[in-house]
Amino acid sequence: ILDQVYRSGKPFLASERPVYLQGCKDAVRPERYLDFIYQPVKDPQGQVFGIFVSGNDVTEKHLAHLELASISQELDKIYRLEEETKRQTFRLQIADLLRRLVDPMEIFAQTSELVGRYLKVCRVVYGRYNSADQQITFHSNYTDGTVCALSGTYPSARFGVPNVESLLRGNTWVFSNAAQDPRTSSPDV
Repeated sequence: ILDQVYRSGKPFLASERPVYLQGCKDAVRPERYLDFIYQPVKDPQGQVFGIFVSGNDVTEKHLAHLELASISQELDKIYRLEEETKRQTFRLQIADLLRRLVDPMEIFAQTSELVGRYLKVCRVVYGRYNSADQQITFHSNYTDGTVCALSGTYPSARFGVPNVESLLRGNTWVFSNAAQDPRTSSPDV
């Protein structure tokens, strides 16, 4: 590396580079990690006449990075396991609900609550669209208490024609703030 720096005139930088020290009887670990630079030193004509070397032993930092990466992988495994457990619990709750209930409105009401709590959203609403009179009747909804319930019958135009068309195509609406979402914040909605 030194010859290359001398010939090219370009510095060489290394970060957490492993080096093996020989003859260190007191060394607990013969492998060390260094940050270092080989910086060519040039005369006024730009010719390299020496190399400045500077470095730091960063073995402890390197080992801490390895430990942190290992802990991060373990936490990621735990998180994925917890998320899968939550999904499985949710599925079981839905299955249990569907086994117990027969009334469609009660199924919608309780499903709304389960979905809302599972997704941690402020509102889940189910409704029926009547194409003959272009009205939407909301029959079941869950709120977490931060927003008012949406129930009753409304002209579909009140929600914006493009929005209703989107729902009729089978799209699901998800937004974090109805007042700021372009689909619901325009003056005609």
